[in-house]
Amino acid sequence: MLGRREFLRALGAGAATAALAPLGCGPGGRRGLVIAEANPDQLRQALRDAVITLGGRLDQPRAWLLTRRRVRVLVDVAVAEVVEERSTVGVLSARDGDGRRIERCFDEVTAPRVAALAAAMAATGGRRREVGSAIPPPVDHGGPVEVDPARLAHADWLARARDIARRSERAASSRIVYRAAWLASDDDRVWAVGEDGDRHQRLVRSRFGATFVAWHGSTPQFGEAEIAGGFGPAVVRLDDEAIARAAAEALALFTPSAPPIGRHVVLLDPGVVAALVAAHVSAPRLAAPSRPGVTIVDDPTAGGYAGYWFDDDGAPARATPLFGGGAGVGATLGVGHARRQAPTWRLAPVPAQLVVAAGAATAAELEAGINDGLVIEGVRDVHIDDAGVVVVRVTRGRQLAAGVRTGRQWGDLEVRGGAADLFSDAIGVSQERREVAVASAGSPQSVSAPWLLTRARVGQARGAS
Repeated sequence: MLGRREFLRALGAGAATAALAPLGCGPGGRRGLVIAEANPDQLRQALRDAVITLGGRLDQPRAWLLTRRRVRVLVDVAVAEVVEERSTVGVLSARDGDGRRIERCFDEVTAPRVAALAAAMAATGGRRREVGSAIPPPVDHGGPVEVDPARLAHADWLARARDIARRSERAASSRIVYRAAWLASDDDRVWAVGEDGDRHQRLVRSRFGATFVAWHGSTPQFGEAEIAGGFGPAVVRLDDEAIARAAAEALALFTPSAPPIGRHVVLLDPGVVAALVAAHVSAPRLAAPSRPGVTIVDDPTAGGYAGYWFDDDGAPARATPLFGGGAGVGATLGVGHARRQAPTWRLAPVPAQLVVAAGAATAAELEAGINDGLVIEGVRDVHIDDAGVVVVRVTRGRQLAAGVRTGRQWGDLEVRGGAADLFSDAIGVSQERREVAVASAGSPQSVSAPWLLTRARVGQARGAS
């Protein structure tokens, strides 16, 4: 028998699965490793001292430190659980006389440990350097959040998830066999210190939502509402209308006939658009659109779930157009986009806050203009096959005729095509956009995605009955 996590993963409820990943199926309570935090001011001074030590023998000395508080909350019919984890990782780096980068990663973050590592690295330098002027005074970045996770106690986290659970219960019916309210929050503090500056930023990322599951014969169907952003665990942002819509999606009846197969005009919801954008920009082997009908920028300065003030090399964040404006840009990410990712924690340019430019029409206007097509909603899975084709397994497709939904809909469909073609064939983009947190094993990533009207090949999901 499947447990909660495995069941939701099988359904493709990505956000809920991510929230459930650290959680077991035992009784409620508080679990997880919590480590003692060192004094931030002492650590910061240790990083500054390390840069001075490295700079006496090596070029371009830098010190980087990340501390993370991660909280996950699940409330369902059997469990009310909070899991809290704290982790810390640091990197000292510099270049030797031949220009080669030397780096040392450490997770024992104490002032003596940082000093010892810096001394050992500096000893590898072959000559003494003239150390320049003193490191500039510290600069701190961190905007206000609606709800500060640092001020929440264990009971406060549970209360917020239970608020979603109570509203979910009101929206559910007896046909709902499972429902869950969940909340996930990361509170990161990042220091980047070099001879050119001493920078610190606080980055808060929160996701929360409600998941509903119902059975249709022998097939489970789910509905999910999710909010993501940099505003903290402000669960009031998840309104009752969105929760009720998610419950209704789980109960929707599908048309028993075979789904439409072939190339169609499709209106893709923001979740599907976000999956396509993330797949495209994260796979360098995919071609850039030749004449994209959408404009996409990686803009960490735009705020939102994955924004930041400076990258992990200390360079100020900046917007970089990836493609758009009627011609493929094909820009590569560089200064302002360097991130450190587990497990190696080496610097690499990585997209973070992807922004799709909004259009002139509303989603309702785009839908009303479709003579014959499909509204495509919900993401179960996305992957790139060996031929470089992006395959998005979606929750449902609703038939449109003369701009009106006919009531016919099919579940577990597949949208296939080169992402470049889907963007180049874009017919319209909505005014409305939604922040979508993208599942990523590396640095946080999100997409500010609109509804996209384009042409795509649609069929029954492979392996679906």
